[in-house]
Amino acid sequence: MVFDTFTDKSAEIGDRLTTEMQRNDAEEITEVLNLLHPANDKGTIH
Repeated sequence: MVFDTFTDKSAEIGDRLTTEMQRNDAEEITEVLNLLHPANDKGTIH
């Protein structure tokens, strides 16, 4: 599962929640989401 740190809930991509994912898929989505919305402090958002 990938969490959105702004909402403290499962991240959504379109209308789908990022739950019940394979670990590799979750890591890839996390990388993409962090590229789309980088943290202001060089940390990670997702």
